[in-house]
Amino acid sequence: MRSCGRRPTVDESRLAAWMPWVGGPGARALALAQMAVGLPLTAWGLRRHSGGWTTAGALLIAHGALGTAYGLSKRP
Repeated sequence: MRSCGRRPTVDESRLAAWMPWVGGPGARALALAQMAVGLPLTAWGLRRHSGGWTTAGALLIAHGALGTAYGLSKRP
């Protein structure tokens, strides 16, 4: 049974083996790469009036921004 005042960390969860980069420098690099790829992809989709490419780019930008924000908020 878990204690009431403490939440389990990523290292203690069942998903720890599946998330080797969470919070590390690799995660920040991946998040920045997603944003770097998402920006031109979104611009290209907007230029071609393609909703699919625009959505894909926007999702990459959003996922990269969330990853970057998480990485910055969890710094020691």
